[in-house]
Amino acid sequence: MALFERVLEEKENVRYTDEDRDKILNYLDGMDEKTGYEYGIEVMFCLCIRIGELRAHLL
Repeated sequence: MALFERVLEEKENVRYTDEDRDKILNYLDGMDEKTGYEYGIEVMFCLCIRIGELRAHLL
């Protein structure tokens, strides 16, 4: 969670820009080991879709 707090610490609204997305994906790409949670976040940002939207399309 600290990653997202760092990326958004100076923002008033909680929306991710393309720059934020790139920072998050670069951070995740540099990890040696990832949990399922971190893979889920990576998928979410690679698809540029919210998890709820992805789930709705799959149902």
